[in-house]
Amino acid sequence: MCGGPRLAPSNGFTFVEIVVVVATILVLAGLAFTFWMGAYGSKVLNTVAMTDVANAGKALEAVPDSTQYELTVTGPGAIPGIPGASVSKGTTLFLRRSLQGGDYDVYVRGTHVGGSTTYYFQNGTLYADSEIL
Repeated sequence: MCGGPRLAPSNGFTFVEIVVVVATILVLAGLAFTFWMGAYGSKVLNTVAMTDVANAGKALEAVPDSTQYELTVTGPGAIPGIPGASVSKGTTLFLRRSLQGGDYDVYVRGTHVGGSTTYYFQNGTLYADSEIL
């Protein structure tokens, strides 16, 4: 027999066991997030661009004075000269308000850097790559 004292059995997990379990969960969560972004990320970013285009177009239509306007803006931030309108991070918008035959023509084009669709707003109608939405 050995002359050393016997240790009592423990009832909990060791620190190393807990670290291994947490690391495994984090790796699986990272893989799941990567899959989700690949499957749904582009759709989410397309929706961001569509919303920015629609909101900027409506705000540009509501400008009360006779301002003619042409600007390209990349988000994030406010759109200069249009109260309350902003563009999200990663979205690029081209805005134009011009006088044509006595009426104002409003045109907004936008896309998100991570998206796959270009959206257009012209005189109250929203289009996606030439389809009316």
